[in-house]
Amino acid sequence: MHTITLIRAKTGYLAKYSDPTVARLLGTDTLPTAFGLSARPEDVRQTIASLNPRYRVLMAEPAPSPTLPSAP
Repeated sequence: MHTITLIRAKTGYLAKYSDPTVARLLGTDTLPTAFGLSARPEDVRQTIASLNPRYRVLMAEPAPSPTLPSAP
């Protein structure tokens, strides 16, 4: 089963498809969604999953914040 990984970006949520057919047809594997930053992640996941029943929909883990080295 292919996946859609939802990514919270600067302007809203993106959907990254593992299905190579999407990239072949559209020229990219990552597409914007209609969800802005104010949308709750679980609402986004549930809606995208209901619209794409043949895909497993995942929420991307947020990137870890960089840590600065401690002063000596």
